[in-house]
Amino acid sequence: MKYFLIFSMTMFLVCGHIAAQQTIVSGKVTDATTGEPIPYAKVYYKNSHLGATTSFEGFYSIKSSQADDSLTVEYLGYTPKSKHIKKGQTQVVNFQIESSETQMGEVTIHPGENPAWRILRAVWAHKSKNDKTYLTAYQYKSYSKIELSATNISDKFKNSTLMKPFKNIFDSLKMISGDDGKTIIPFFISESFSDIYYLKNPELKSEHIRASKLSGVGLEDGSLVSQLMGSSLQDYNFYDNWVQIIDKGFISPIADGGLAFYRYYLIDSMVIDGKYCYKIEFKPKLDKDLAFTGTMWINDTSFALKRIIVAVDKKANINFIRTLHIQQDLVPTTAGPWLVAKERITVDVSEIAGKTFGVLGKLYIANTDIIVNKPQKLKTYEEKIIQDDSALQQKDGYWDKTRPDSLTKEDKTILHIIDTIKRMPAIKTVADIAEVVINGYYTVNKVDIGPYIYALGTNVVEGYRFRLGFRTNEDFSKLWIFKAYAAVGTQDWASNGLKYSVSAEHFLSREYWTKIGVQNEYDVAGLGVADDFFEDNTLLTESAQLGLLTRLDVVHLYRIWFESDIVQGFNIRAYFVQKSLWPRGDYTFYYYPNPQNTSIVMQNITTSEVDIEARIAFKETYIINGNRRANIGFEPAPIILIQYSRGIKNLFGGDYNYNKLIVSLEQTVKMGTFGHADYYIAGQKIFNTLPYPLLTVEPGNPTIFRTYETFNMMNFFEFVTDQSLTAFYTQHLDGIFFNRIPLLKKLKWREVVGIKAVWGSISPQNDINNPASIQYAHDGGKYASSNFYTFLPNKPYAEVSYGVENIFRFFRIDFLQRLNYLEHGAPQFGVKGSFYFAF
Repeated sequence: MKYFLIFSMTMFLVCGHIAAQQTIVSGKVTDATTGEPIPYAKVYYKNSHLGATTSFEGFYSIKSSQADDSLTVEYLGYTPKSKHIKKGQTQVVNFQIESSETQMGEVTIHPGENPAWRILRAVWAHKSKNDKTYLTAYQYKSYSKIELSATNISDKFKNSTLMKPFKNIFDSLKMISGDDGKTIIPFFISESFSDIYYLKNPELKSEHIRASKLSGVGLEDGSLVSQLMGSSLQDYNFYDNWVQIIDKGFISPIADGGLAFYRYYLIDSMVIDGKYCYKIEFKPKLDKDLAFTGTMWINDTSFALKRIIVAVDKKANINFIRTLHIQQDLVPTTAGPWLVAKERITVDVSEIAGKTFGVLGKLYIANTDIIVNKPQKLKTYEEKIIQDDSALQQKDGYWDKTRPDSLTKEDKTILHIIDTIKRMPAIKTVADIAEVVINGYYTVNKVDIGPYIYALGTNVVEGYRFRLGFRTNEDFSKLWIFKAYAAVGTQDWASNGLKYSVSAEHFLSREYWTKIGVQNEYDVAGLGVADDFFEDNTLLTESAQLGLLTRLDVVHLYRIWFESDIVQGFNIRAYFVQKSLWPRGDYTFYYYPNPQNTSIVMQNITTSEVDIEARIAFKETYIINGNRRANIGFEPAPIILIQYSRGIKNLFGGDYNYNKLIVSLEQTVKMGTFGHADYYIAGQKIFNTLPYPLLTVEPGNPTIFRTYETFNMMNFFEFVTDQSLTAFYTQHLDGIFFNRIPLLKKLKWREVVGIKAVWGSISPQNDINNPASIQYAHDGGKYASSNFYTFLPNKPYAEVSYGVENIFRFFRIDFLQRLNYLEHGAPQFGVKGSFYFAF
């Protein structure tokens, strides 16, 4: 018994000594530049195998009695870092690690097949069982948090004259940075809760934003931002062969053809959330390819993607994006396919102008309460993004109760900094100026003044032209919109008087975007320029403003219209327009009682027209900004437009009966490594005899600026048709050749080629250049005007272009060649420029 007591006492003392030597280290690993957590990083004692892996939130904890005096963290694409620790103590050691040139570690290649390929083949074979899009339906609750900050702020920019009012911000505000992190200044933070719904057949997806909380510099209304940054617009599915990042298609690391683009390395295996997984690292075979570098963990039984971390390297040919990281953690559903439970996205945007500052964006998403294969009523999916009226009015108590994690100390500091910046008068001034530049309007309470782009112009009829306009905004009413402008010309004030436009619109339903409206307008317009009341015809509208068009009409019109979404992606519009026009500029109409009589100058033409339009674009995503909405969808789905017009003679003074039909199809097609293609096909037919101004004037563009919607080597008013088929095709190659030439590779230039053609004709009764035909269109008379050309049988007009885009990231140059109809006096070759923004 005595020996037992001695032994027990000895073991107690020994164990107590050992326990006293336990070293407990915990902390967080973050990116030194962005402050974002680094998940799945390896934290270990350098001279032993003891260690841990960070969680999705970047936290780790190691408890050991065999600790070294140095702890090291390693992660792919980052420089390893070590820190001293104190043995036998409990301590917190945080790491902030620097991004490095992304390189794989040393890998030994053994003879035989790459073992990662066998796993990849299994992943491909099991896609139908693991991809969420194979579910009949799914839904879940989604929480998202977004932060935007200024980063990489240069000293030159801090000390510039422009930034003098903000000097106190740089000097006195507490910046969000760690012991060795980089300075960032937050200017926006948001949180939102949404319900996400997906239906496979028909394929529909909808986000219902239930709550949204935003704080940002210069942000007056968070509704638009909450829609733009909702969870549904950040949905990256790596089971797709191509993953859409902004407007670029990246090849997925588990794409069916991934072996042609990636090198794969089977590194390790480990248990994650009770599931045994293979760890595979991958990198692009070519630096400039639109492909990812990263790591993925594949479950060994289902061969589903359990975790994935990808990075877009700065070497990739993407404008403004310095780095981009996506991290996902997936969970299995009861039906088999896996859905994202947690996601973190970090985007580091470089300086748009040299030596200023960049922008760092951070997004965190947590999805819960996943339900599968229980479809909702079809009405649930009708709108892609819906925001509850009460979304922006939720109180702090609601957020404290429903937020998955409480706000961190850093989050609270960010809110304090943003609130401090917002109260500075200089910031308010800069925000107002930015709003005018971006939106074209200056807001004064319930009214927007503008657009400023039309404030000053000149043309052959008016001389110098001055215009001032306004529109009411949602603060005035969410059901009524009033617009008006007045314009005067220095040259035609006595003859044409004051030009004006007034209109009113009323929402019958904002949910289906159902509106009715009326308009009265009296103004100058270019001959043959399509009515741009609903859609802007930018080049030709501005050409009339800047005096480039010489054939103009003074137009007085009355319009009444109705529009509505029938279902998601199917919009109809119906309207009646009564229009009178008077020829101006360098052309006139002549009325001949019969071919032998002296001509009498015709005063005006009047039409009364009923139009019906149908627009089909099922993949489009709209966001609502006050009383307006805009399409922001990047999905490459076709857009079909059908327009029928019926002219009615003697109705409100209409001079003609006629029928017109226009059908068009356009689409952007993503082609991965080969960039993307834009195509547009349109056919139009006029079924009756009409004078020159009511026929179709093919859109020429002899200016020095290239535009997409015109024939850039065709003169203004050169060709007139009453039936035609138009085709545009542009291939954006995204640097597929230049990226392989060392000198051009650094410039990030991109190749672009295209062809445009139109095949048209004009019927004999409408061809005033045909002396054999006599047109008795109005009281037995004939109309004539300035000469125009018609197409020869079986000879379409065509032009080709070869160009370079992404010059200085904003500019494009095209070398154009006109292939035929050179006898018309137009040049055969041309060089034109344009501003072109693309990522």
